[in-house]
Amino acid sequence: MHKISPIPLIGTLSMFFAEVFSGASQTWFINGWGILVTFPLYLAHLLFFLAIAMRTKRTSLSQLYLFGVMFALYEAG
Repeated sequence: MHKISPIPLIGTLSMFFAEVFSGASQTWFINGWGILVTFPLYLAHLLFFLAIAMRTKRTSLSQLYLFGVMFALYEAG
């Protein structure tokens, strides 16, 4: 059995928590715009902030939460 890369999984979880829990779009995985535009955008931002966190060695739960808050503020603006 082949190993599945964790990158699509964390992108899916990011999209799930942001879109479904906020009530914005419960069926984002059916919509073409959600798969082709929104999912890669969430994944790119997640990987960007994860790279910053790993590079600066700030990976505690509270620090990762702060990176999530920074992304939310960026997205809201």
